[in-house]
Amino acid sequence: MGAHLSREARMYALLVCLCALSVAILADAMQAPRRRSWWAWAACAAAAFAAHMLAAFVILPQVAALGAWWLARRRKARAAPLAPLLAAGVVCAVVAGWLIYLAGFSTAYGTTYADRLDYAVMALKSFLALIVP
Repeated sequence: MGAHLSREARMYALLVCLCALSVAILADAMQAPRRRSWWAWAACAAAAFAAHMLAAFVILPQVAALGAWWLARRRKARAAPLAPLLAAGVVCAVVAGWLIYLAGFSTAYGTTYADRLDYAVMALKSFLALIVP
């Protein structure tokens, strides 16, 4: 039993640690913007996503919040630094790379991840059809 469960082990502890660290670094970077803070956040967020794909549920909202923060700052100062956008671009490139990499792999059930994504999109569309008349 223990050997079977060891094959199912995932990097959940590392995932939680890196996601919490990315939230803390991003909050610090938004309070006191420094170039090294943005790159530290990008490295931490990319490592979190590399540890497990579930990090997307934490990292992608952070990217959206970063974009909103950058736009608000740009409206105020008319000249926002580009380092936050470059850091967000690095994180999005890592996420996109993983998605492209996984698209060709087949799961244990004989379907590809792309097929499973199609099922998820269909389920989301049918759910939204129930909500929005």
